[in-house]
Amino acid sequence: MEVQSVEQFISESPTVGDYVSLSEGYLSFANAANGPLQPGDVCRVIQDDGTDGESLLVEVRARKWWYARGALRLSTGRQETSREVPLDTALAVGDHVTVTPDFEDHADACVGPLKPGLVGRIVEVHAGQRP
Repeated sequence: MEVQSVEQFISESPTVGDYVSLSEGYLSFANAANGPLQPGDVCRVIQDDGTDGESLLVEVRARKWWYARGALRLSTGRQETSREVPLDTALAVGDHVTVTPDFEDHADACVGPLKPGLVGRIVEVHAGQRP
């Protein structure tokens, strides 16, 4: 698992496939306030406009909207409008994850490299195991 601080993770620029939310300064970017993404929502980037990545297309509640890259920030959430993934959700290689508040109660989670305040990226899933 790749591990980095939340601050490092959030400072990265979003790309296609990343989960994003509105940045703190989203209101200063074109028509970002008119889009379907609301503060606290999480959605996935589905397309880059191809012009040096200045605009990113997201889909939120079945609505697509182009946002200026600066209006979005990487999110530690994985599911649209959710910060926590239900236990029955399939995680995959490339997904970003954080530990839950009760992580120490789950098997050997406390001996791994991921700790509170860090963001990890799943790099491998062993057959029969849930990441």
